Amino acid sequence: MKCHKAYLAVAAALKSASVKLQKTPDTANYDVKASADNMRRVAQVLGKNTDPTSTTLKEMTVQMEKLLDLAAGAADAVDDDDENLHRRV
Repeated sequence: MKCHKAYLAVAAALKSASVKLQKTPDTANYDVKASADNMRRVAQVLGKNTDPTSTTLKEMTVQMEKLLDLAAGAADAVDDDDENLHRRV
């Protein structure tokens, strides 16, 4: 149940980030980071479980973390202030 709630929170935060990306990229970046926190919760809940469902969720979590990196990069790329300029150069 905790795992399911964490995945729902990830989806909600990513949808929020998508909506905010153009107008408030800093807020979108925050939402992406909140998603990353929830992905860590998923990994903690799954722990060292080896059943097929847990294994699938672990694999999904790894793929989702890659998408979160991409989402954070997108938020930084559209951010027109100079605080993240060093990451783009």
